Amino acid sequence: MGFDPRAHAFAVVEAVNRARTNPPEYGDALAASLTGCYSGQTFSPPWGGRLKTEEGEAQPARAAAVLTPTLLELLRH
Repeated sequence: MGFDPRAHAFAVVEAVNRARTNPPEYGDALAASLTGCYSGQTFSPPWGGRLKTEEGEAQPARAAAVLTPTLLELLRH
């Protein structure tokens, strides 16, 4: 099965809508889905592939902690 750009675009729109409508829940779900995807600095996401990172596993948790309040603030305006 190859890459389907339409399915990918739909998945991105769904993710953005989940993040927009309930940032804390989305941040928690995202952090949970990425837990255990690191071995040192190597990221192996649930959707496949591998990526060598500089930060390691702590960075996604920090990003989620920053994004959640930022998204909530954006939704207030």
